[in-house]
Amino acid sequence: MSLKKPIDNSSKPESTLENIRNTIDSIDNKIHDLLIERAERVELVVEEKKKFNEAKLIVYRPSREHEILTRVIQRHKGALPLKSLINIWRNLISSYISMQGELIVCFSSTLDKIVNNHFGADIRKEKVRTALDALQKLNENNVNITILPYPNKDNHWWVNFKNFENIFVIGSISENYNGVPQALILGKQNIEYATKNMVLLTSEIQSKDVKKYSSFLLLRNYNIVAEKIIENGKSKIIFSTTASSIEEIDDKIKSIENSKFNLEESPKIMGAYAVFK
Repeated sequence: MSLKKPIDNSSKPESTLENIRNTIDSIDNKIHDLLIERAERVELVVEEKKKFNEAKLIVYRPSREHEILTRVIQRHKGALPLKSLINIWRNLISSYISMQGELIVCFSSTLDKIVNNHFGADIRKEKVRTALDALQKLNENNVNITILPYPNKDNHWWVNFKNFENIFVIGSISENYNGVPQALILGKQNIEYATKNMVLLTSEIQSKDVKKYSSFLLLRNYNIVAEKIIENGKSKIIFSTTASSIEEIDDKIKSIENSKFNLEESPKIMGAYAVFK
């Protein structure tokens, strides 16, 4: 009488699938443990910051976010789409920011989707009707940061920017991490320069000189963002250039000041946002 050979279930698709799922569960647990550990380290960061000046505790630093994303992007490999990876990390960063203290974000009416995607669900947000309303909220310290549409001929809030002292562009938001920003992040904190930055500046000049002045800037590798006629035959120009430090941008401003153009005012730094190499 012959004995039946035991059936080997290990090669069955269901068994293989179960093994893979068990491995994924194990990986999920490790990820969760690391997220908990990271949160503990964030709490230590808050304690250290408070030792210096609790009243001026800065919970949101776009340059630090850029530094983290740059490192993650550079080491990334495999099938996970880069855009998905960035979205995951941005949501993580927003969650850890909310642990450090309340951050209130104000934005003007058309930016709902991009602001919600960038800052996630844990950050408190306030929507206002116009860009100037959002600037005023920041100016009166009712919010921590303000998000405004990237300047152009229609979005000309930047024309009145000089009326708001101690407010600077400190970051940007783009749907494509390496693309043209759809919005700018403004705050009252100091500008932090990353390895490579796009610096925004404004100039006021006689309208009759705008064309020549724009050509002058273009020849020196500046980018003209927008132009706007204001009053009394004067125009305002917003333009950009790359720089890695405040010293570099100061040298560029001096070069413009020494040009033949009769500027109504020296170029004013609006701020800077980090860009990927």
